[in-house]
Amino acid sequence: MGLGPKRLFLCCLLMLAAAPALASPQAEFDDQLANALAQYRDASYQTAPTHSNKSAGQEALQAFLASWSRLRDRWQSAAPPRYADDPGFATSLNDIAEIGRETQFELTQDHLPQAHDRLRQVRALLADLRHRNGVALYLDALEAFDDVLAETADLGLDSPNLAPEQALRLTQQTAVLSYLMERLYKQAPARLSDDPVFLDQLEELNRQIIGLSLLIPLGRCEAVTAALADLRRRLDKLMLAYG
Repeated sequence: MGLGPKRLFLCCLLMLAAAPALASPQAEFDDQLANALAQYRDASYQTAPTHSNKSAGQEALQAFLASWSRLRDRWQSAAPPRYADDPGFATSLNDIAEIGRETQFELTQDHLPQAHDRLRQVRALLADLRHRNGVALYLDALEAFDDVLAETADLGLDSPNLAPEQALRLTQQTAVLSYLMERLYKQAPARLSDDPVFLDQLEELNRQIIGLSLLIPLGRCEAVTAALADLRRRLDKLMLAYG
């Protein structure tokens, strides 16, 4: 006895529902990139001067290199739609792989600060790739904050008291961090808008900026340096989790 039209229609619907969804080329690339970025952030975190861990850094870097190798092999000869008009797409993929290998060498030589600096070059290449192709991520706001915070390392806070020019420069940098903090709130992805852990981390970062601004007039380099280190650790954790 054959299936009637209604039963046949229902069977077709059930078969379609059970069939695995085929990801588009762009979605496939985005998933691969997100996976590689998570491993990159882990490697960057594990090699950061404030909490460097060589073995964990090597493990994370190996995972990143493996993911990036698969991504490059899959896409360097046929870019996904969003990047199809970018003549530098394949070059960027290869450059990132090369810097990853250089970072690996630095780690084998126990050069963790140099390895971390190398990984920052990967970040710059990834940001340039996104910007060339009109891709915006929450990571951009985090990296803008990170760039300004990194500038404070050049202040030379090795004396007991802040020099007037140091205090002025630090006040300016803290003001920029406060502005960028507003961007972190406003540009947070919708999926995180009600996430209590995420919001608590933002609040803690904001409190640390306020605390730093209150320390500057007191002029004690040791206290300012400690506050900057705390701010760096907090930002690194935020970038690792949500970058």
